[in-house]
Amino acid sequence: MRPQYILILLFILLLGACKPTKYVPENEYLLSDVKINFEELEMNPSDLKPYLKQKPNLKILGLFKFHLGLYNMSGSNMDRWWNRWFRRIGEEPVVYDEFLVERSAQELQKYLNNKGYLYADVEDTTIFLERKHKAKVIYDVTPNKPFTILDHKERIDDPNIKSLVDADSANTLIKDGDNFDVDILNQERDRITNLLRQKGYYNFSRDYIYYMADSSIQPLSIVDTLILRNPTIVNALNQKVESTHLQYTIRDIYFITDFDPQKALKEPSTYYEAFDTTEYNGLKILYQDKLKIKPLILSVNNLIRRGELFNYRNVERTHALLAAIPIIRYVNIRFNENKTIEPTLDCFIQITYAKSQGYSFDIEGTNQSGNIGAAINLGYNHKNLFKGGEMFNTKLSVARETQTGLKDKTAFNSDELGFETSLLYPRFLFPFLSNYFVDNIKSNTNFKASINFQRRPDYERYIASLGTQYNLKNKSNWSHQFIFPDLNYVSIPFMTDTFKQYINPTFLKYSYENHVILGAGYNVAFNDQEIRKYRDSKYFRIGFESSGNFMYLYNQIAGTTRPENGYNFLGIKYSQYVKFDLEGTYNRRIDDKNAIVYHAAFGLGLPYGNSDVLPFEKRYFGGGANGVRGWQVRQLGPGIFKEANSIYMNKTGDVKLQFNLEYRFKLIWVVEGALFSDVGNIWTIRDYNEDQPGGVFRFNSFYNQLAMAYGIGARLDFSFFVFRVDLGIRGYDPARPAGNRWVSSPSFTNDMVLNLAIGYPF
Repeated sequence: MRPQYILILLFILLLGACKPTKYVPENEYLLSDVKINFEELEMNPSDLKPYLKQKPNLKILGLFKFHLGLYNMSGSNMDRWWNRWFRRIGEEPVVYDEFLVERSAQELQKYLNNKGYLYADVEDTTIFLERKHKAKVIYDVTPNKPFTILDHKERIDDPNIKSLVDADSANTLIKDGDNFDVDILNQERDRITNLLRQKGYYNFSRDYIYYMADSSIQPLSIVDTLILRNPTIVNALNQKVESTHLQYTIRDIYFITDFDPQKALKEPSTYYEAFDTTEYNGLKILYQDKLKIKPLILSVNNLIRRGELFNYRNVERTHALLAAIPIIRYVNIRFNENKTIEPTLDCFIQITYAKSQGYSFDIEGTNQSGNIGAAINLGYNHKNLFKGGEMFNTKLSVARETQTGLKDKTAFNSDELGFETSLLYPRFLFPFLSNYFVDNIKSNTNFKASINFQRRPDYERYIASLGTQYNLKNKSNWSHQFIFPDLNYVSIPFMTDTFKQYINPTFLKYSYENHVILGAGYNVAFNDQEIRKYRDSKYFRIGFESSGNFMYLYNQIAGTTRPENGYNFLGIKYSQYVKFDLEGTYNRRIDDKNAIVYHAAFGLGLPYGNSDVLPFEKRYFGGGANGVRGWQVRQLGPGIFKEANSIYMNKTGDVKLQFNLEYRFKLIWVVEGALFSDVGNIWTIRDYNEDQPGGVFRFNSFYNQLAMAYGIGARLDFSFFVFRVDLGIRGYDPARPAGNRWVSSPSFTNDMVLNLAIGYPF
């Protein structure tokens, strides 16, 4: 067994050897396990676990109580820092508590009752292991038959509100025949409350809605009645009388810009007197000295309208739109009620600005396959370039790397100079559609441009790009990205004859051809990972892009004679292709410390028309920190191809298939651990040359060509970024001879890769 495996095993055994009941008081028991048994229950058993008032110590891999082991490694002398440290990072033993067991049974019973199982029975049994000082608790759940809703009724005395609720009855969550579920009843209260708060009822809350349930009419059935009561007020005689719910309209809208909440609280009279006021499109804008942002930007990102009914959704969307503008750091929206003649609201939108400009300077070191390098990056950003909330970024990079020659293995310097800039405009800038997307979806437009110069002794290369991205995001966690136009220009003005002779017989020649990409793309994604940080989360993306079709159509219509090497654009051959990408991630949280993450990705690129091969920068590659981690980046595949004498330094393909499974667990402080398994490969769709046998994708054999790697990793989660180290070990290598592809005795030199990266792999 290899040394690193021995160290890991010894560490686990060390923690396991620690007496788990070391700090359990005498005559007490360590709660070792809790189990819930149930019969014929139409729900996920994991739904019951949150209602347990006492749970055993956390486990890793479902076996090791790692954090309890850390706690038990401490001594009793708290004057010693290491004892205090072990207790801080560890987990105190969970001591069996009879009272909490009874509370847990009661909470389980209450939960089942709320779900309609009114005759449910929960019994708890405790098994004591006297010699080990441990206790195991078992909850036996017998749900019995649930109650169903026989008839759902509504009683609403206010005719105006009744008409609104009746008009939206198709969206009700309560249906006859469904199980009686208190959670669904509360969700219906929230639904009606949200409906009315979108129709002007500013002061309405869910407390005005309650239910009456009658279970005496028919066995296992309930007739429930939703009652929406009117508010009560105190009249001039100091008597409580019933009133009606008021509908409010918006009267005046004030923007208080450059707002300082501390000054507003300390000296309100003198503070507000210092403001000047201007009006724009019905808005009253207060400012000091001068306006830092154009009134137009405030107007188009405000969905609260004068003369319209109060709508809390428009308030939320206005807050989101304004908060998305880079120059705005803080937004607060409040209302004042006016009841003199008719109920109206004055809206006050308070805005605090962020610093408009920033600079950055950083130095980074690189080590790629033994090639040492360094880079200097200078950056500048402006969050309000044209006083419209535009985010301007620019970056200048200078890098040098020491590399090794292809044949003579002599060292030389590789230099790189890059400049990139972008302008993010907080609106959807497209003819006829700008206003529609502002009113319905949070959107922005990003203009990007970059140029990069690379110089080596054997060639020089220029890479320039220019493009526009339209980003849209709505409230349901879906986001859309349109990319048009997307222009990329690659030119290699200088190349030595020696280098040409070296790459021409190989697939590398496609990496060093002059070409132009003029295309468009679209991506749609669903992501609830941030919103549901401590619960199961999902990420899903579909992407499509194409290039060269408009220019190719022009050549066909114009009847242009096709040159031998293809049609040109500005004297350079343009690429024509389509690409499709599909990716999904599911993060299943076991508990606060453990999670299992599933990931799958598929990609397909198809060159046609003016191109025989996908552009190098658009091709897929395998291996690396985000791929099959037992291989270095661009060293896997395609298919079962195995290079001779390491000619193919950059392996690429037209098809990519990848599956990942990762078990993540928190260890101590910011340190997290991971066990993972990766499966995947890349392929070409055509047999481009005879030097790449076995690289073509074929339906009847691709599954035998999937590489597999497994490994262990560590992450340092500093909240603002995650530093990751993964040791990938080859398990199945399709490039090996048939019958010898399983790697039974991996060597550290040839079959293991240490991956360093920032962020999670997926």
